[in-house]
Amino acid sequence: MKKLIQKINKNAILRNVILALCIFIIFMFSLSFLLNIFTRHNKHIKVPIFEGLSFTEASAIAKSKSLVLEINDSVHVKGIAGGTILDQHPESDREVKAGRHIFLTVNSYNKNMVKVPYVTGYSLRQAKNNLKIAGLGISKLIYRDDIATNNVLEQQYKGAVITKSSDLLIELGSEVTLIVGKSKSDSYCIIPNVLGLTLAEAKSRLWESGLNIGGTKFDSDVDSKFVSRAKVFSQHPIGGIKESLGGVISLELTLDPERVQSGQKTARRELNAIIKEQQEEQDQLDSSNK
Repeated sequence: MKKLIQKINKNAILRNVILALCIFIIFMFSLSFLLNIFTRHNKHIKVPIFEGLSFTEASAIAKSKSLVLEINDSVHVKGIAGGTILDQHPESDREVKAGRHIFLTVNSYNKNMVKVPYVTGYSLRQAKNNLKIAGLGISKLIYRDDIATNNVLEQQYKGAVITKSSDLLIELGSEVTLIVGKSKSDSYCIIPNVLGLTLAEAKSRLWESGLNIGGTKFDSDVDSKFVSRAKVFSQHPIGGIKESLGGVISLELTLDPERVQSGQKTARRELNAIIKEQQEEQDQLDSSNK
């Protein structure tokens, strides 16, 4: 070993190469160490539930978790205190690194007013989408005989007809009545299965199919602050069967994922039983016609 060291010391080129290699190894080790510190390598934090809290309350929790809150949207929901957090992204229980920004939607203190878009003459799907973009919904679909099915013939707000020149401003989140056409040869639809969807998602699917939302019932575990997170676990009539356009679908919602899964299994059994019964009736009819 001593001879090797003496040999290296006598060879200036070899000595410099080894020195450069040692410096490079030390540099890479230091860089890796510093990156682990600054990026908090392998250290993750579960995102707390901020929904339902005031921004002040959420900020204190976020600070203790080394998270950064950022408000990126605000809406006005009746019955909920201004400043209450309505939605968050990423959602709670997601694992993130310290320093991550959590984007919030909060309930505004003032009513937000929006202009009602003119959707008469549009298809029901287009009308629904335009209203959604404006932050509005559908209170009721009223069908009238017409040559074209699901063509919007008229729109109303609180009984008053909305025209192209109305320039009507209403509160964000309000709902508009649509008068929709229905041909005699196309007056039915298949009810979509909305189990497992949020209320907003379920409404969108049902409206698009030409159906109205009837009674909406929430489990006792659903606080008004967490309505947006509740999922449909029961619908009546069930999805997959035929219904007249303009029919009414009742919904029940919960925050319990097990109840949602149980509701989905029950609905599948009910639908299979209905299909089996219809098939038996068809077989009997075919037999009697022979």
